[in-house]
Amino acid sequence: MVSNKSCGGLIFKMKELSKEHYDFSCCLIKYDREIIFLDKLVYDKDSLVDIDHSVVPLCWDHKHNDPEKVIGKVLLEDREDGVYVYGTLFDNAAKFDVRRLIEAKTIYISPYLNQVKIKNHHLTYGKVREVSLVLSRIDPDECYRPVWNGMEEN
Repeated sequence: MVSNKSCGGLIFKMKELSKEHYDFSCCLIKYDREIIFLDKLVYDKDSLVDIDHSVVPLCWDHKHNDPEKVIGKVLLEDREDGVYVYGTLFDNAAKFDVRRLIEAKTIYISPYLNQVKIKNHHLTYGKVREVSLVLSRIDPDECYRPVWNGMEEN
């Protein structure tokens, strides 16, 4: 589905991001599970605000202050066990490189949160501002590896 967006008199055609039209998907956050490397932080269910069906930028290595490092966007889906993402990459030279890294299972996905509130090692409040593809992750669980759409998980 294509929608027209107006910005200062200019009209842009944008493909809608949905669970049916995406380049990759994976788990972003698991609820009620300790992240050992973050001082045993636990994400509580319902601690993340306005998350379900929101779209946030996809960046490379949390470099959200550099427009060239914004490489796409992700649709966030709040599920019973955690937050999942459906990502799409912008059509540029980086798309081919990122796809190769995803298919080779050499990158992870990581959230960037702000307005965070923590009580007794539990995240009680936070907003996801962007999601990044990163080379290493503080919690090396396989669920955080993106899977290219159409590629089978092992």
